[in-house]
Amino acid sequence: MKVFIKYISLALLSISALYSCHNDSVVESKGDEPLLADGTPITLSITANLPGQGIATRNVQSIKNLYLVVFDKDHRYLYRAKAVLNQIVTSPPGIEYLPKEANEPVSNELYRFSVTLLSSNSPRIIHFISNYDWEGFKKDYELEGSDEGEIIPALYSQNSNQIIYWQSIKFNTIGKNSFHNKAFKLLRNEAKISLNNEDNEFTLSGFCINNAPDRGTVAPFHSKINMSDPSEEAYKDVLYNFPYKPVSPTILPNTALHKVGNEQNNKSSLTVFEYNNTEADADKKMAIIVYGKRKGGKRHGYYKIDIKKEVVDDDGNYIGSVPFNILRNWHFTITVNKVSTDGYPTYDEAVRNPAGNNIFASVELEDYPQVSDGDFMLSVDQPDIVRVSPGSFATTIRFAGPKLSSPATQHVNVFYNGKILAGAFTDDEYINDARFDKQTGTLTVNVKKIPVNEEKNYVFTVIGSSVDKQVHIQRTIRLKLHQKYNFNLELKEYNHSSNPQGERIDLIFTVPGTLPKTLFPYSVYIQADQLSPYVNKNDNIYDEMKVVKQDKKIYYEYIVKNPSSDGHDRRETIHFQRTTTNGKCTVTFISGYYNNGTVELK
Repeated sequence: MKVFIKYISLALLSISALYSCHNDSVVESKGDEPLLADGTPITLSITANLPGQGIATRNVQSIKNLYLVVFDKDHRYLYRAKAVLNQIVTSPPGIEYLPKEANEPVSNELYRFSVTLLSSNSPRIIHFISNYDWEGFKKDYELEGSDEGEIIPALYSQNSNQIIYWQSIKFNTIGKNSFHNKAFKLLRNEAKISLNNEDNEFTLSGFCINNAPDRGTVAPFHSKINMSDPSEEAYKDVLYNFPYKPVSPTILPNTALHKVGNEQNNKSSLTVFEYNNTEADADKKMAIIVYGKRKGGKRHGYYKIDIKKEVVDDDGNYIGSVPFNILRNWHFTITVNKVSTDGYPTYDEAVRNPAGNNIFASVELEDYPQVSDGDFMLSVDQPDIVRVSPGSFATTIRFAGPKLSSPATQHVNVFYNGKILAGAFTDDEYINDARFDKQTGTLTVNVKKIPVNEEKNYVFTVIGSSVDKQVHIQRTIRLKLHQKYNFNLELKEYNHSSNPQGERIDLIFTVPGTLPKTLFPYSVYIQADQLSPYVNKNDNIYDEMKVVKQDKKIYYEYIVKNPSSDGHDRRETIHFQRTTTNGKCTVTFISGYYNNGTVELK
């Protein structure tokens, strides 16, 4: 299946409404503004330009609601106030759009609201939230004193068809002129994805989004490790931040993935919640599924487009195609330039198979060490490497194709984090250095230590290019640094009273869900001098094992064949039997990825 994607373009959505965060994220009070006693009710006029609400939707019904959630200078909850939409007008001259630093386009359609707040001579932090369903939100007296970092991140939506607008602003005081002659910009809580078809010989029926998250937060929220970490001025005194220009997605726990849109007939733009596409597992990457028929084709077909982009470094070297994250408030436009096959016959086949715009970098091909386009072939000996101890290791890369000088690996580059490998590891905590020898095609990595309480993952991008740089084939080598896994051994007896010879004994151990499937099968060696393999053909119980001798000791070698299907640890059982009545011994399990495991046979 070939679908040629001309480009995937990104643009910030037109957004302007209630949104203020400068570099200092603070709206200053005017020196001539009269002071009011704290807590005096005042009615203020808010001017706003909501994104996507153009002339076609100029009515009150298109705006479900607008609420202002107010916190004190210590980020403690005070109250919530409902604003009323009064009119929709054209932008008057001289109005100030905030924040000034934001480069998002604004439209001329302004929404005017009125709201009653309590005056304050102390700073206030206000979250402006429009179109959120407030059912079930607690009363003011129940939330009084609660922290901003607890309340706002808990607001989320599962309705991707209803855009929610948000922004937080810090005001030094709240007075009669706090909102005067200002239009505040709001962020949408979703991204927008559009599809353009420029192939006149392809009839587009529709498209959808596969692996779209089923929920998203109202506000972007990032935790901080240190107070000094970059943040808006209003959040420099807390270990969290609500950025007005988020650069990474905010992901909710327990997020499920589903399909958005109907590929059979949807041609309109789709909205989707934020998604961490760069770190998603291979089978959970977001993709566009297109349905249509090309001229002269035998049938309608399904086509898959990965959410990826092609990248070059500062020297013009092609680095490869990489997934990018789906961020709120962005508009992604995918343009199909040419469709040259009938596609896949079913939706499920399109989902499972390589994408047309990313055939050699597709996640479905990442596990295969060798790929070819018919002319060029690129292979890596080990697409997945797991290291559980420090030391050096090497893997070989091979490249072949027409008109390549010898050795062909001169036309191969290896990148890490968008940089040529040489010098990429200057101050890494776990890797001393990594080198690629173009003469031998050998990639060598020197691991200096293994992380203690986490795993560390590195992805090396291998690019083989034709002489004229017009053809690129991509492979990835994934390195995982992990402490040795534990067997978590369990022994299960079937006759606890007499322990007779021939009694069935099951030995159960953990197969780690994070072990890459390319590392399967692997061997486990079992030392157990009072046990032998159990065979019961009637119950179809027979574990293939062979006897091996090492260092004058006898072991049974058991082969673990199947990886976890869902990425979670699973338990595997090996069946043994007693060789003598009441025989006792220490059963020992040994494998390269594990700490040695023992369990007592009593």
